[in-house]
Amino acid sequence: MDVKIYLISLQLLYGAAIPAWVIVWLIALMTLDAGFQLWNVMFFSLTTLFPVVAGLSAVYAWKSLDHPRRAAMINALPILWTALIFYYASYM
Repeated sequence: MDVKIYLISLQLLYGAAIPAWVIVWLIALMTLDAGFQLWNVMFFSLTTLFPVVAGLSAVYAWKSLDHPRRAAMINALPILWTALIFYYASYM
């Protein structure tokens, strides 16, 4: 598969996930009503930084297009970020 098609398709998926991210972000915001415990603050911080990570990884992946394997791994960072958010959310 061409790396450009992979980058475009995965970034379109990230863009389509924005409405779901807003819902999860609002839920994370509501966890802070229970107090500022470590898990609540970590869940909120990880959720809030997701669009930043997705945007920066997209830019860096396109800049490193001459190394296709590196570009693919960098573009997959938001997927790992989402897994980390759900991992922490499972302990709440």
